[in-house]
Amino acid sequence: MISNIIRYLISCLSAWYPNKKISHKKDIIIRNEIFEKSKKIKINKKILKKTHINFNKQIIHLLKSNNLKNFLRENFIQKMFFLQNRLFIFKELSELKNSKKWKRYEKLLIEDHVGNPI
Repeated sequence: MISNIIRYLISCLSAWYPNKKISHKKDIIIRNEIFEKSKKIKINKKILKKTHINFNKQIIHLLKSNNLKNFLRENFIQKMFFLQNRLFIFKELSELKNSKKWKRYEKLLIEDHVGNPI
């Protein structure tokens, strides 16, 4: 509970940064395709741990809700896929920028705005 509140407050630090919006038409097409594919998903509980089963259930519920516009802001997605320690991220990015391979890394780090990321 406390970690959810802290995560939300930290996400507010990026509220000033404007995200580009994807077109409404493209958004609808993507959502419908994901919704149709989500109907076929089955969880194989035999090979998964309880935490993975719970995460899969949450993901499937989110996919079937067809409300994916802000999915990257969902708390359980944030916990699973994103690191909130901005100082660590800054340090890692600085190391990449100082690398001889920066041009290559720079191309790999380009992000899109699907899911309304923080």
